[in-house]
Amino acid sequence: MPDMPETYKMLDWKQKAQKYDQFIFDWNNKSEVGPLIWLDDARRNIDQTTFGLYTAIKDIRQGKNANNGEFHESLNSLAAILGAGLVGIDKTNQDGYNYVKMVQNYFNSDNGWNIVMNNTTPSVALLGGGYGRDWWYDVLPNALYYAICDVFPNVDGAEKIQKSIAEQFVKADSVLNGNYDYSYFDYAQMKGMVNNIPLQQDAAGGHAYVLLCAYHKFGDPRYLQHSKSAIEALLAMCFATEGLSISVISAFSKRSFAFLLLPADVS
Repeated sequence: MPDMPETYKMLDWKQKAQKYDQFIFDWNNKSEVGPLIWLDDARRNIDQTTFGLYTAIKDIRQGKNANNGEFHESLNSLAAILGAGLVGIDKTNQDGYNYVKMVQNYFNSDNGWNIVMNNTTPSVALLGGGYGRDWWYDVLPNALYYAICDVFPNVDGAEKIQKSIAEQFVKADSVLNGNYDYSYFDYAQMKGMVNNIPLQQDAAGGHAYVLLCAYHKFGDPRYLQHSKSAIEALLAMCFATEGLSISVISAFSKRSFAFLLLPADVS
């Protein structure tokens, strides 16, 4: 069976991504839904204005006039910037805005976590999303941020943020010491936490991926060491837990896993 049947019409995904960017970053959107972007001048974490994007069209929790304009999610903004960059759109200079610099407000220094998180402040965290209580929400933004920094290098302040993320993940993996049986991890207290949310051992895959990226960026052998440690914790959990499939290894950790299985001299 052919992998591309003659009658199949593939969407032009590059064009779709470019049109998506044009639509959601249009400050004067004249469509029925109106503008889907707004400025957030609360200046959390970094003394600069940032922006918000609607998670869902006209979500009543969001927008410049709701919750002080501060409820927006990094998972949405970071993914939009990364996707635009991958199809050739320069998000460091678009309509007078450096969106890559603006998303640095998601680096939560005010709360002492010193990683990129889903919101800019805990004051809006309970409105939705898993800020500070649902592990994958706290790990994935850092993987996305590292990817953005690869697509858009040399943005002022980015390297410092990348370094902080790596150091926090090294400390966390050291504390966890192979045991990722937690709902989330408090990166300020450096303590694993359990709440009503299921345990998220596969966060180890996120740690491994980000630390592998950090190793390639900075060359610090500690980052490679703890990337391997996190992957080993994930694999041990997969094989030791009855009925748990290896499929819990995420897309991010698969890349880390493949790299870390290379011979030592290649790694």
